[in-house]
Amino acid sequence: RICRVDFTSKSVCVVDNGIFADVARSLSKSFGKVYYTSPWVADFPSSYKTELGEGFPDYERVDDIWGIVDDMDLFIFTDMHQGTLQEYLAAQGKRVFGSRNADEIECYRTDAKEHFAGLNIPQAPYVVVKGMSELRKYIKSRGSEKLWIKIDKTRGDSETFSVEGYNLAKNRLDFMESEFGPIAEQRDFVVEDNLPDTLDIAIDTYSIDGQYPSRAMLGVEQKDQGYV
Repeated sequence: RICRVDFTSKSVCVVDNGIFADVARSLSKSFGKVYYTSPWVADFPSSYKTELGEGFPDYERVDDIWGIVDDMDLFIFTDMHQGTLQEYLAAQGKRVFGSRNADEIECYRTDAKEHFAGLNIPQAPYVVVKGMSELRKYIKSRGSEKLWIKIDKTRGDSETFSVEGYNLAKNRLDFMESEFGPIAEQRDFVVEDNLPDTLDIAIDTYSIDGQYPSRAMLGVEQKDQGYV
């Protein structure tokens, strides 16, 4: 038997980072009132941020949660970096769906690798190099070997990327250094060995208390090239 619950008298707020506004549209099919919010505060806010999710009849965009926080039956967090807020709302007795602080595994690569080692999860050989100058030296020391470089937290600065010898990587490193500014010498870079003749098999889905949905997207990824 399937027990269907009527949520038409309930309200939900989707707290997003700007990518998953469609979640609010989907929830509007079940919930009586749906709100959507994503970050926009900056020294000089842009309409690109303030208008994300505006204009849809299915839900209402709000600037933040605080004007409606006491009226919500449920908060849904669709992305990372909001773990502390989720913990706070849960401590206030609010229903919260989200990853809490589990996003640290994705955001803090060095800590994650240490955690994986403690779980005996196999990993590619890697080193942590501090500062752009040392990163350049390390890449040169490895000749033309293919290496994978990751940084913590600020994926807007750079996603994971590969290098195959310093000469081919120099322009990218120069650009990164100019974007980082003085902090370039304080950044930690996780440098992984390449694993030839292997496949990056990935599944994009979610888990709720150890349970997975019956449908998910499973594929083989060639980094920066394609996903089958």
